[in-house]
Amino acid sequence: MLKFKAMIGLCGLGVLVAGCEQPASGSAFMDLDPYTGALSTKIKLDQDIEAEYELDGVGVISGVVGIDDAQIKAYGGYTLDPTSVAGKVVNYVPNQNTSFVARYEIARAYDINKSTYFLTGNTVTASGAIALFLDMDSNTLSGTGGNLTLDTKFDGSQISGTGSYMDVPLSVKGEFVTGGLPMNGVIGAFHGHTETDAVGGGFVGTELYVPR
Repeated sequence: MLKFKAMIGLCGLGVLVAGCEQPASGSAFMDLDPYTGALSTKIKLDQDIEAEYELDGVGVISGVVGIDDAQIKAYGGYTLDPTSVAGKVVNYVPNQNTSFVARYEIARAYDINKSTYFLTGNTVTASGAIALFLDMDSNTLSGTGGNLTLDTKFDGSQISGTGSYMDVPLSVKGEFVTGGLPMNGVIGAFHGHTETDAVGGGFVGTELYVPR
């Protein structure tokens, strides 16, 4: 766990002004380098922590959260695995109801407190398991695991929707993939924030294969 404390910016006037408003938090999706999992967006935060996990044959998920000048920023991202057994992970379109066993990784800033002069808080990483259920009739992929809930729709191979973590509302996007495994996979990222909390992370998993 990392504690942070930063002086709030100068509001363009060169002096600290009582009542000066600066955003306490923000969040966004990030792009990952498809070969190393590194941030291709070159995100540079004054203080940050990262949560990352790689699932062979599917891809890498990552979450970053930290302080950047007078803002808390959280990012969630993923990239597909270019070194699978088949040589390439590709999209596929589901054709039946099924479920996925997935892992999530989260970077989180919490107890964010914005005063006139300082922005303070704590950061932590978290991970866990989540079962995701695919419903062809409603075109949904949803599930709950630990403190994470995902509620998404899919259009072909692409996933988008919402979720929540520790009461923080999340934006979610991802995709269904296959390649190099005897089963299909799912991968995605999410981010979100409130005035006192910011979350960035991702999820990755494989279809729960049941022999027929």
